[in-house]
Amino acid sequence: MNVQNPHLMPAPAAEKPPLTVGERLRLMAHHPLLIATGLILAVTGVAVVVSYIESKPAALKIAVGPKQSEDHRLILALAQYFARERAPIRLKLVPQDNTAKNAEALDNGTADLAVVRRDVAMPKAGQVIAVQRRDVAVLIVPAVEAPPPPPTPAKKNGRAAKAVKAASVTSTVKPIEKIEDLAGKTVGIVGRAPANVTLLHTILRQYGVPPDQVTTLQFAPEDLTTQLKAAKFDALLAVGPVGSKIIAEAVTALARGKTHPLFLAIGSSEAIEQQNPVYQSAEIPAGAFGGSGPAETVETIGVSHYLVARRTLDSVLAGEFTKWLFYAKQAQGAEMPAFTKIESPDTDKAASLSVHPGALAYLEGEQRGFFERYSEPLYWALMLFSFFGSGAAWLVSYARSSPSKSERRNDLEALIGVIKRARTAAAQELDLMCIEIDDIVERAIRQIERGEIHHNRSSAVTLAADQARRAVAERRAVLLKV
Repeated sequence: MNVQNPHLMPAPAAEKPPLTVGERLRLMAHHPLLIATGLILAVTGVAVVVSYIESKPAALKIAVGPKQSEDHRLILALAQYFARERAPIRLKLVPQDNTAKNAEALDNGTADLAVVRRDVAMPKAGQVIAVQRRDVAVLIVPAVEAPPPPPTPAKKNGRAAKAVKAASVTSTVKPIEKIEDLAGKTVGIVGRAPANVTLLHTILRQYGVPPDQVTTLQFAPEDLTTQLKAAKFDALLAVGPVGSKIIAEAVTALARGKTHPLFLAIGSSEAIEQQNPVYQSAEIPAGAFGGSGPAETVETIGVSHYLVARRTLDSVLAGEFTKWLFYAKQAQGAEMPAFTKIESPDTDKAASLSVHPGALAYLEGEQRGFFERYSEPLYWALMLFSFFGSGAAWLVSYARSSPSKSERRNDLEALIGVIKRARTAAAQELDLMCIEIDDIVERAIRQIERGEIHHNRSSAVTLAADQARRAVAERRAVLLKV
């Protein structure tokens, strides 16, 4: 009967346990190239994600009004240009009743951008992006047809005498030649905006004419010629950019045959600008309205319309909007002349209106690209990755080396002990020593696989294991002879 001693039976082969997180980290710590590659891929991934987010068009709401006005048509064309050219900005129009409401929409957060008129309202929470257009005040006196020449004395009759008398009475009416002559007169104003009435009163007060001595009559811009020919007034005020169709229509309507209307000069425009900074001194160039005049340059005052943005609007978005706004000016100017009126604002530090930092960066050529904006964060991210990576590698190395050195030292001591004990061991003890040697060798192989044993140390373990097996074999041979 063959009975086996259970203590002498070899232990069954154990399945290889899965690597723990710590073991995986220790393995990774021995591959610095792998760590560097992972860091580079991580930083590249972050850069790609940020770039993708940056490339998505940002939607900005812009307050503009009233509807069907020149401002509204311009901003609508601008929004269409942005969409057509796939600009990084998309505009969503927020229609308002007037320019004052535009400023309110910016202040209360309803809009990110707004079109405002300087003398109406400038939003407290806004900063200038660009000058949308500069309007001038055109004060015109209708042309008066020259009276027919009086008949000769030989043909004079009673009816002719009455005509001569009427002509002489007409000639006694003092013509309007300067602003002071408007006292007691009726002045028509193109447009329903109260700001134009305020502008007229400012001019009158500058020349000592009480506003209550002048009657005002306002006309809608639609079908202007018909309204002007049907109304009775002594002078007309039109406010708009030089070359505006509305002003040109008014000038043409006030001409009488070959007689052109009279353009009243506002010689005190600089004084008005100093007293009222919302206005600025301006000029109407000679021949601005073709054959209707003026014959020479006329001094006047003007008022500007601005594109403004919230102070809190991201500088990158403000800069991109400014850049694409001037792209549109170049591309759309021939198709829509209103684009050609867009100008850069005054960027001087002493300017009365502050320019948005994003717009200022573009206008002064200091707008930064993607990598310029994010180079510093990426640099610090790499530094932090390197710092924490080095620390983690040190901790892993420390955690790996401290216990495993003791373990490897114990394994070597155990093998040396087997060599010594094998010389006097009994047969049963020799079998147990073989199992112990196999366990130590298996453990050493796993440590080598994980990179925990240096080449010199593994050679020492191999040598000790061979010597231990030889000592066991020699002792077994001695026992068989006995």
